[in-house]
Amino acid sequence: MKRGTLWRKGAWLLGSRGSADPEELTAGLLDRLAVDESVWIDLAQRHDLQLRFGLFLERWNRGLELSPALVGRIARVRARVIFNIYGPDGPVDVNDP
Repeated sequence: MKRGTLWRKGAWLLGSRGSADPEELTAGLLDRLAVDESVWIDLAQRHDLQLRFGLFLERWNRGLELSPALVGRIARVRARVIFNIYGPDGPVDVNDP
């Protein structure tokens, strides 16, 4: 009896959306994950762990910063950090602060 499709690839996704400070959003997301570093070591050996940022910029030449403490937390979950950056639609004034 066939019980369903066997998927060769998949994903487990946990998201956070908002216009708050990236540091706060990321810390809040990490607060929802297991603290035991051995869990992440095991998962990283078997899976590709990623932390993805979608940055939707309204102005030219904007960025973000993450504190050393937060970068350390990300490192402990063994995740690659990926930034998807989307610029504003239409013409941009490079002198706009």
